[in-house]
Amino acid sequence: MPINVAAMIDENDPVFKMAEIPEKSDYRKLHSDYRRRWRKIDPEVMFSIVVYANMRGIFSSRAIEEACKTDIRFMWLLQYEPAPDHTTTARFLEKT
Repeated sequence: MPINVAAMIDENDPVFKMAEIPEKSDYRKLHSDYRRRWRKIDPEVMFSIVVYANMRGIFSSRAIEEACKTDIRFMWLLQYEPAPDHTTTARFLEKT
């Protein structure tokens, strides 16, 4: 039975504002720059994770990986997908 992660997050948490950004953004360039058949995570979700991590003062790809595995806000942004490993995050940052 899936856990309702959103119910565990304070309704005023900035993660909810962060989630609104992709709905209002044009990601065509991001999709064209991050075109890989083997990618395991949607570039829009990856972008949200990286921006939210930076908002929280997390800049290291290893620290972002850890946050995705342990912080419910990052889990919510991931939409129940597995956490990207630090290499995936580093490659994403390198390409964007």
